[in-house]
Amino acid sequence: MGKFKRKITYFCEHHNHTVGTTAGFMKLEIRGDKVKIIINIQEPPGIPYDSASLYLYHEAGDSLSAIMVDRVPSVDGVLTYQNRTDWQNVFHTERDLYTFDGIAVVYNEVHYYVGDFKDKDRSGYSLVMKEKKPIVAKMESEPELFEVAGVEKETKEQVLSCKDCPYQKKREEKREDVDPFEEILETYPKLPMYGATELFDCVRIHPRDIGKLDMRNWKLGVNSFLSHGFYTYQYLLLGKLRFGDGTYQAVLGVPGVYSNRERYLANMFGFDQFIPVKQANVKTGEFGYWIVSVANRL
Repeated sequence: MGKFKRKITYFCEHHNHTVGTTAGFMKLEIRGDKVKIIINIQEPPGIPYDSASLYLYHEAGDSLSAIMVDRVPSVDGVLTYQNRTDWQNVFHTERDLYTFDGIAVVYNEVHYYVGDFKDKDRSGYSLVMKEKKPIVAKMESEPELFEVAGVEKETKEQVLSCKDCPYQKKREEKREDVDPFEEILETYPKLPMYGATELFDCVRIHPRDIGKLDMRNWKLGVNSFLSHGFYTYQYLLLGKLRFGDGTYQAVLGVPGVYSNRERYLANMFGFDQFIPVKQANVKTGEFGYWIVSVANRL
């Protein structure tokens, strides 16, 4: 990531499933570890709202999966917003800015504005909104009396230490059954594979997400070839590689363009297979992914 980067994109109004004209602009300015977000949207006359919700979204099939991160005030008929956040952990979502595809400013589920980072037409996409998971503060070590429905004065320690509770046991068992690889594939932004039919269920991740996988994969987090690919393209691929017999393998992919030099470097660091996103007789000059197997519970 360079020391300074700027992007300006425009918002389109979506109202009752109809897409209107340009309604305002968004400016992103990245300096070091911070991104400055500036939003200015001219509201139509008669809007009864004194603010709107700010969402970050990523493409998920034919919809936009959006997570709420802030509020945007309405001042004299204009939605205005200016804030700074860490682009590598944007609005404390534990995801970097490049894992999102745009910003939505939302009044309600049928009236909102969409600003796409790549200026992609989103007229055929529905907006699926969800709240950001709250950060739960740690309890103080000193017991404190408080009331719970059906329970007279208890301490936090007495009420919350429920190791023998059957519901707690079920939650713990469910947590242990979660495959982090599959969980990432279900929740992260999807990557279109176009002609690369061998690859499927692919998502876009950050190098730090490798730490969420089985610990046998953690050494990839310090792989120089992987770091070089991420620096160039600002994302990595995580997905599945399909074999001819119908079986599949979990894989991690580094984006790149095929050349003999890149093949030499990729092989040196363990990425011994290249899959182009478009079928071609000659791989040289084609964009695709250098693949390495990932250990998981398959």
